[in-house]
Amino acid sequence: MDSALTKSGIEQAHLHGKLLKFQAKVERPWVSPAGRTRATADIINSYVRAPIDFEDSLLERDVGDWSGLTIDDIEADYPQAWHSRLVDP
Repeated sequence: MDSALTKSGIEQAHLHGKLLKFQAKVERPWVSPAGRTRATADIINSYVRAPIDFEDSLLERDVGDWSGLTIDDIEADYPQAWHSRLVDP
C-alpha cells in the first residue's frame, strides 16, 4: 500500500525540513524505499542536504486483510483474529 504523499504530508515534510535545518545535524537518514517515504525524504533533504540511505527492511509489511487498517478497526472487524494475535504474536 504505497500511497502517495498527501498535500498535508508535503506541508509537514517542509516544516520538518525547516526545523531540522536549524535544530539538528542530520548526517545520513535511513529511509524506506516506499514512494511517499522517498518523497518525504527528498523534501526534507532539500533543507538538510545529507546523503540518504534507502533500506528495504524499513518497508511496511503486507498484513493481508488488515493492511491499511488501524488497530481499532482490526479489533472491531476481526475480534477473534486480533485476540489470537495478542495471545501469540
